[in-house]
Amino acid sequence: MRVDGAPVTIKDFEELTTILPSSYKLDLADNKIIIMPVGARTDPDVSVVLATRWNALLVNDQNEAFSSVTPNFVAEIRSDNNSEDYCHQKMIDYMNADVEEGILIDPLNQTVTVYRVQEDNIVMIV
Repeated sequence: MRVDGAPVTIKDFEELTTILPSSYKLDLADNKIIIMPVGARTDPDVSVVLATRWNALLVNDQNEAFSSVTPNFVAEIRSDNNSEDYCHQKMIDYMNADVEEGILIDPLNQTVTVYRVQEDNIVMIV
């Protein structure tokens, strides 16, 4: 939602992309525009972008050190200083940002959780 209470539009998002420096990235999810420095909390440990998604980008976007493209797949490894809830929410954020599938590896609990979007629902498989 915008400051004036109106819903966020694609035009709002596009306007921001023209004025922000390339050291920032934008995420559009749940009718919110999130502006973060590149390298902030939302970067996954591993990500995969399929050629079809990559080739849809403009050449200038492909040449960015940290492209704003949403990956198709992400992997996260939980570290000692991150709670289970933090890591789970991070994976949910990825799925809400149009990541299709991801895995959360938790060496502390010795578990692997697969997150997948199916029919507009996020499915977890432990």
